[in-house]
Amino acid sequence: MPTNIRSENINNSFFDGYYKDIWRHIFPEKTTQAEVDFIVEQANLKTGEHVLDIMCGFGRHCLELANRGINVTAVDNLPDYINEIKGKAATKKLPVEVICADILEMQVDPEFDAVICMGNSLQFFNEEDWIRILSNISANFKPGGKFFINNSFFDGYYKDIWRHIFPEKTTQAEVDFIIEEAKLKAGEYVLDIMCGFGRHSLELANRGINVMAVDNLPDYINEIKEKAATKSLPVETICTDILEMQIDQEFDAVICMGNSLQFFNEEDSMRILSNISAHLKPGGKFFINTWSLAEIATKSFKDKSWSRIGGLLFLTECKFLFHPTRIETDSMIIPDKGEREEKKGIDFIYSISELETMLNKTGFQLKEIYSIPGKKQFTVGEPRAYIVAEKL
Repeated sequence: MPTNIRSENINNSFFDGYYKDIWRHIFPEKTTQAEVDFIVEQANLKTGEHVLDIMCGFGRHCLELANRGINVTAVDNLPDYINEIKGKAATKKLPVEVICADILEMQVDPEFDAVICMGNSLQFFNEEDWIRILSNISANFKPGGKFFINNSFFDGYYKDIWRHIFPEKTTQAEVDFIIEEAKLKAGEYVLDIMCGFGRHSLELANRGINVMAVDNLPDYINEIKEKAATKSLPVETICTDILEMQIDQEFDAVICMGNSLQFFNEEDSMRILSNISAHLKPGGKFFINTWSLAEIATKSFKDKSWSRIGGLLFLTECKFLFHPTRIETDSMIIPDKGEREEKKGIDFIYSISELETMLNKTGFQLKEIYSIPGKKQFTVGEPRAYIVAEKL
């Protein structure tokens, strides 16, 4: 495939200047390798097939895909990025076509076997523009092709910050609570969704429980696999978006810890709960850990805060918004050495009543809510909640 460039008169300068180079340091090479392994495996890509990489940045995915014999069309609106990809592809004679264009005006000809949108890029657009982009992609997509969206909130520094938030004794206490409440025995099966770096999965497996650990971040999944293999622990890992999770077994319990369910609006939460319900044995327990219930957030909300975690200064600015009720957070992470990192996150806020309604509609009964796992019942304004539901 030739490496030619089409330029359009577009000026979006967000990734100009220093930010253009900062972006390279956020993602180590091993992360790119793991993500491309995942894309090739999940889409069942073969040499000579065709991938569209939208908002491709400096080309970490498109060049690695092309290096493995995949034809790639790489689209970005920054000429410096596009020219860099063009030069590298030409030097190595890689099958990459580059297009310099605003993604909202993108025009492509072939149909693709897969489309990727990495690095949190879709989050730059409002709902109307999302629909335009997705419609354009769909029109140039082969039936059955895979579309990969990377939400990179837990990439970069945040991936490691998360480890420092929860001391080992907290994990031990939570796992004690899960085993006791669900009456789990060695050899039974637990599904850990949005498992992060696997603090619960590995501890449960260390106690003889079979665990399926699901997360969308390859670095986390690879870390869990390595630790489980080293200790011969009964952990199966799946790297996938939770909304696309496909599993074919039943579990004795399901856990969703670390406020993870709050990342989703009501429609997506219902999809997740329905999928979990379909794979939980009758009488099985479902555990949700959250600190974003309405009964918590209305008391604990702060519009600005800061903290220091290790060698990182962590600054946040929050907005409490409605329709739907949510907290939108802009975070800035400033290391003692190195480049700063910025993140935007959304926590959807549900009252206990609203969450109970969603659970009831998807085949669960709310059994109990604790503030200290298994010891103290939750009361309004406490900083966290552990929700126990049972599959009917």
